[in-house]
Amino acid sequence: MDRASASRRAVPCLKIEWANADYDNRMNIVTGQRILLIQQIPVSVNRVWIHRIIGKVVEAKQSKTGAWFAHSKDHRLWLDRIVIRMDNGELSECILDQYSHIEILADSSDP
Repeated sequence: MDRASASRRAVPCLKIEWANADYDNRMNIVTGQRILLIQQIPVSVNRVWIHRIIGKVVEAKQSKTGAWFAHSKDHRLWLDRIVIRMDNGELSECILDQYSHIEILADSSDP
C-alpha cells in the first residue's frame, strides 16, 4: 500500500451530526481568524474519513451552485463555503455541511 492511500484509509466510526451551536459558529467566522475545521466524509454505512484543516480564514460565504432547487433564493441550491490558508501557504476551499465542525483557535501573532 503506498503512502497516499494509507493516509486516506477509512476509520471505523459513526458520522456525528454536530450541535446547532456549530451552525452559529459558522455565521461568526471572520476573515483572518485561525480555525480548526473537521470534516467527515461518509465512505460506507459505518465508516467515515475524517479530515482536519488548521489555518486562517481567507473567505467565508454562501454561494449558489448550478443545481436547481425549488423555493430557494434564485431557485438555486446555496452552500456554505470557506477558504482557508493553511500554515504551509496552501489554500483549501471547503463546503460545509452538517458533518463539518469548526473550532475557533486562539489567535497567534505572526512574527
